[in-house]
Amino acid sequence: MTKVNEYPWQVAIVNGKVFTCGGSLISDRHVLTAAHCVFGGYNKGFENMTISLGDHDLTTKNDTENVALKVKYIDWNLHYHAHRIYNDIAILELEEPVIFRDGISAVKLPTDLDDQFEGQNATLTGWGRHKLKSYETSPVLKEYTAPLVDIDECIEAWEPHPSLTPRLSNVCLNVTWGAPCHGDSGSPLVTCSGLQCTQIGVMSFGSPSCENVGLPEVFTRVTSFKPWIDMVLTPIHYV
Repeated sequence: MTKVNEYPWQVAIVNGKVFTCGGSLISDRHVLTAAHCVFGGYNKGFENMTISLGDHDLTTKNDTENVALKVKYIDWNLHYHAHRIYNDIAILELEEPVIFRDGISAVKLPTDLDDQFEGQNATLTGWGRHKLKSYETSPVLKEYTAPLVDIDECIEAWEPHPSLTPRLSNVCLNVTWGAPCHGDSGSPLVTCSGLQCTQIGVMSFGSPSCENVGLPEVFTRVTSFKPWIDMVLTPIHYV
């Protein structure tokens, strides 16, 4: 389990009253998540979608001073492939800006787009399923830290499963000591140096069984989509 507000950029995406996915706050009004978390599931609009910021225990109202906001607009990458899960990234624009404070702040994004982060440890946080025999997601935010897997090794490991193929625009995580599961989708993968953390991935897909079967967990690589993220976050001013 994480400490309360240990990862102040972590958000929960809630549909109605049901937690569906994770995400990360990347500006005072933008949330980064996976495209598959929002694509096709909100055909009738996203009035029921709520973003919970600063939360820890989703079943308790008073453990943190969390903020719940509605979504104004959704941008998923236009090259997203729903069946092969390529380019699995989306940005949610909040209806109003967030006031940063203790427990709610934006995560840093990479500045060196050539950095592959190879050999580093990375941490995933999320409220995903935590028991193989239960489909309930975790009420409390959890974390998992492991080494990154070389992308070529990751692609090779997934070759027996051609319907889901990692690409160079992915980053992969070792799941020897634990595996993310349903509900962790869209959550941030970060590398940390001291108190400074940088988001390098967005949880995309892994083994459906949520067990270590030799398949690394696959994330959308943030550096591959940083120009797209910058474009979405930069407002267009017409003359």
